[in-house]
Amino acid sequence: TGISRIELDRLLYCEVLGRTLLFHLSDGGVLESTGSMDDLARQLAPYEIFLRPHRSYLVNMEYIQNITAKSITVESLAEVPLPHGRFTAVRDQYLEYSFAGKKVVL
Repeated sequence: TGISRIELDRLLYCEVLGRTLLFHLSDGGVLESTGSMDDLARQLAPYEIFLRPHRSYLVNMEYIQNITAKSITVESLAEVPLPHGRFTAVRDQYLEYSFAGKKVVL
């Protein structure tokens, strides 16, 4: 019912259910908006911090705790599913991002 401003460093991940975008925030809050994930991904493309592991999700790589062949776990312990065959591409993009930021990855 209006416009909300979201600081990108507070956005853990975003998911789409139908035509509703759900923005999951670092404080546990969830904001809803109508729209498409494709449009949101295009808007956030200039920010290399975001990873699109699945057509229905966009993840802030700063909040990733773990990546397995089946899912990504973020700091809130929410799990984002990884489609079959996407693990290598997602892992490589995350490692490239982490090493560019001089972060230690185990």
